Amino acid sequence: MKSLVRSLLCILVVFSFTITGCQNPSSDSPDPNDPGTPGSGTPGSGIPGGGTPASGTPVLSNGSVNDLLTWMGTTATISFHANTGGTYYYCVQYDSISAPSVDSIKAHRYVQAYGTGSCTVGINTVNVTGLNSTSKYIAYFVLETDNGVSAILPINNISPISKFESWTVLKNDSLPFGGYSLQSVVCFDGKFYVSSSIDEKIASSSDGITWTLITSPFSGGTRIEYGNGRLVAVSSEYDFTKNAVVVLVKYSLDSGSTWRTSDTSAIKNDSPKCIKFIDDKFFLMVDDEISYSTDASTWTPVSTNIGQPIYDIAYGDGTLIAVSYTIPNCTAYSTDDGVTWTKHNELYEGIGGDVSINCIAYGKGTFIFAGDNGIDGYSKDRGATWHYDSGGYTEVFGLPITALSMIYTGGTDGFFVATANFSRIAYSADGMKWRRLSLTGLSYSMDYIVDVATNGNRFVVVTNRGELAYTQ
Repeated sequence: MKSLVRSLLCILVVFSFTITGCQNPSSDSPDPNDPGTPGSGTPGSGIPGGGTPASGTPVLSNGSVNDLLTWMGTTATISFHANTGGTYYYCVQYDSISAPSVDSIKAHRYVQAYGTGSCTVGINTVNVTGLNSTSKYIAYFVLETDNGVSAILPINNISPISKFESWTVLKNDSLPFGGYSLQSVVCFDGKFYVSSSIDEKIASSSDGITWTLITSPFSGGTRIEYGNGRLVAVSSEYDFTKNAVVVLVKYSLDSGSTWRTSDTSAIKNDSPKCIKFIDDKFFLMVDDEISYSTDASTWTPVSTNIGQPIYDIAYGDGTLIAVSYTIPNCTAYSTDDGVTWTKHNELYEGIGGDVSINCIAYGKGTFIFAGDNGIDGYSKDRGATWHYDSGGYTEVFGLPITALSMIYTGGTDGFFVATANFSRIAYSADGMKWRRLSLTGLSYSMDYIVDVATNGNRFVVVTNRGELAYTQ
């Protein structure tokens, strides 16, 4: 019998299979800050008295996270080595919760995900599901055979968000922008575009790392957007004949090689604040007016009657919501794709003061807004009622931060990303509990991270000092 065991241990054939894990059906999964129920076992000490396992004792080793299948999603692929066949059990907990006992692992108590399956000699692979895209976890595995139960094998650093926390900064001397302040970054069909707020600089990149200048249609600062096969550039200039600032819009059907002029005669005279492509339409915000277009050639302006400049809009659940200053009216909504707008006087009742709401995004059935002095809030009923936090970002960042842009990554397992001054980025699974990320490596710690975009595999942010950063 002993010789047979030794022979089995020498087998070099590696078997690999995938078992889909189970998300804990209980709705009472603990909060990451909840210490949970401490188990009696300690990882690596499953053998009474410690020491070397006796011959025939099951042993698990070489645990690793092979792949976070969707790095902004809810799945991770984990592998481990087993010295013998048997039945394995595992559970996945938030990394702040005490390690479980063997009995707790098998009973999957107080866990985020769990599973069991047949184990072979060699490398085994498990596909773990049911994770939260912005949380960090530890998986605990045990192997049970007729000869007993193995020591607990902990597998650390399970974090679907981990790639988001690793950034590379491109200094302005390594970019073709000439060190000018950057104003916007967008991504469409996997391609990134950035624009300058001071000079006529527009560039494109297929990977967010290597950038190529595009001939700009304007001699001044430019905002850009992409949609319906068109790259749209927006700027302004002073018209002495009208004694006013006028809006300039041009669009390209060949990614910036040539440009066509839009008819902007109906648009209000003022500087444009933002342009967004939403639900097959372009929306251009000038003062309290929002103009829409499907082709960027002609525009239809509509007044929101807010009385303050519109800074941003977002779409969700059949509703467009526009945000601006809180005095006298800070928002408007549209349920007919922007054809008509209705102002809302009390969406942010209680905020008070001359506070700018700079950005808004929609995801997971929730509108999330943020702005000056740490203000942020949310609505789960299409803007009918709002909940606000007078210091949400202040709590996250430790100082009165000003949010400058916000996006939702998309899908049911996406997350919110907000950029701010002081070189700060925050991210959140639900838009209410945020995690802080300081972008190190920038030339100036006080930089404004003015915009963010993603192609689903990489994030790119741009700063007011002409620098750029991207995720790995």
